[in-house]
Amino acid sequence: METAQAQQKAWYDRAACSRSFCVGQKVLVLKPQRQNKLQAAWQGPYKVVTQLGDTTYVVVSCADTRIQRTFHVNMLKAFHERPETVDAICAPAAEEMEPFPLEELPGVAKQPSGVDQVQLGEELGPEKQAQARQLLLAYPGVFSALPGYTDQAVHQVDTPGQRPLRQPAYRLPEAVRESMRAEIREMLELGVIEPSASPWASPVVLVPKKDGTTRFCVDYRRINDCTITDAYPMPRVDELLDQISGGHFLTTVDLCKGYWQIPLAEEATPKSAFITPFGLYQFRVMPFGMKNAPATFQRLIDRLLDGLQGFACAYLDDIAIYSQTWEEHLDHVGTVLGRIRDANLTLKPEKCKVGMAEVQYLGHRVGCGIQRPEPAKIEAILDWPTPVTKTQVLAFLGTAGYYRKFVPHYSDLAKPLTDLTKKSLPRQVLWSPECEQAFRQLKALTQAPLLAAPNYNKRFVVHTDASMFGLGAVLSQVGDDG
Repeated sequence: METAQAQQKAWYDRAACSRSFCVGQKVLVLKPQRQNKLQAAWQGPYKVVTQLGDTTYVVVSCADTRIQRTFHVNMLKAFHERPETVDAICAPAAEEMEPFPLEELPGVAKQPSGVDQVQLGEELGPEKQAQARQLLLAYPGVFSALPGYTDQAVHQVDTPGQRPLRQPAYRLPEAVRESMRAEIREMLELGVIEPSASPWASPVVLVPKKDGTTRFCVDYRRINDCTITDAYPMPRVDELLDQISGGHFLTTVDLCKGYWQIPLAEEATPKSAFITPFGLYQFRVMPFGMKNAPATFQRLIDRLLDGLQGFACAYLDDIAIYSQTWEEHLDHVGTVLGRIRDANLTLKPEKCKVGMAEVQYLGHRVGCGIQRPEPAKIEAILDWPTPVTKTQVLAFLGTAGYYRKFVPHYSDLAKPLTDLTKKSLPRQVLWSPECEQAFRQLKALTQAPLLAAPNYNKRFVVHTDASMFGLGAVLSQVGDDG
C-alpha cells in the first residue's frame, strides 16, 4: 500500500514546483466571485505584506491597504503587469507614430448660436413671445455653441501620498480612429486640452451614442479610487419636481458642455492626462468621469442660484425657473440670465425652453400643478423584454422603481421580482407565473399615471397601509373638484 501511494504521489507531483513570494511582491488571489460564491476566480492585484511560514502569506489589496488577509501559497500566484507603451523614443518615429497635424487644424465653427434657436412656449401668443425674445436679446453672449470659462469655481483632485499612475492605452479599432482624431482636434481648438508631458496617464474609450456618433471618455477609475471624496450633497429629484411642477410658466436652460466651463486646478492638470495613439494630452478644464466633478459642478450652480430658491432650482446643469405670473417670470428669467452672464457661463440655445406650460425635467413631464413620467421612459418600460438573469431583473426594477411613486402598492406588486435578486438564488432566474404577473402589472400601471403638485396652503391627509411583505403611505389633498 505504501509503495502504491508513493508511486501515485510521484506521478501527480511530477510537474510540481516550489512556490514562494517576496514581501512587497504583487500577487493574484484565488477567491470566490461576488456574483457566484461557488465559483472562484483569480482576483487582484494584491501585495504581500508578511510571510508567516513556508506556505502562509499575509496580503493587502493594492486599491485598499486597510484590510489584511491571510492565504495559503496554493491560493496565490505571481501578478505580471502588462508592458507599457513608451511615450518618447530616440529614433525617428515617422513610420511608427501617426503624425498629428496641429498646424493644419481647421478649427471649430465659431459662429455663436443665437437666441433664435431658443424654443418659446406656443401658449404664450405673439405678444408674450415678442416680450420673451426681447428679454433674451439683452443677453446675447449667454447663448452660444462654445463653452464659457468661469472664475467662480476650480476643480481640485486630491490624491495625498499617491505616486503617479500610468496606464497603457487601450487598443483602438480602426473604425473609430478618425473619430478620436476629430475629437482631439476639436478639443485642442477649443482650448479644452493641451499637449502634456505628465507622468500620469489614463486610457481613452469611445462610447457609441444613440445617434450613431461616439462619445469621448477617459477611464479615470484608478485615479478615482485614490481621490478623496467631496461630500457636497446633490439635490433630491423629488423635491425639485415638487418645486417646479406648481409653476404656471416654466423655463429650462442647459449649460453648453457644463463641465468644460470650470477650470482645472494647476496641480490637478497633470493628473487629468490621457494617452492616445496620437500622443499624450491633459485637460485645462474639468473633464467628464472624474470622481468629484458632479460635486464641484453642483456647488457652483448652488452658489450661482443663492437667494433665488423661491423661483429657480437646478440639478447639475439642468436649471429650471418657475413662476405664477408672466410678469414675474420675465423678471425671474432675467435675474438668472444675469447671474449666468456675470459668472462667464454659456447656455446651449437649442436646449433652452422659455415660457412653457409643461416641460421635460429629470425624466418627468411637469407643469400646471401636475407630474407625470416621461412618455419615452414609459415606452421603454412597456417594451422591456422578459428578464432571464439577476442583472436584467435589477435593471428593470431600477427603471420601473424610478416611477414607483406613481404606482399604488408598488412594493407588494414588485415582491416576486425583488425575491429573484436574493444572493442565495442562482444568477439565472426561475421565471414563475407570479413573476410574469408582477412583470405585466408593473408595466400596465406605469402607462398613464400622474401626481398633483402639493399646495402648502391646503390641508394634507396621510393614508398608510402595511402587510407582511411591504408598507407604504400616500400624502394627499382635497382638490377643487372635491
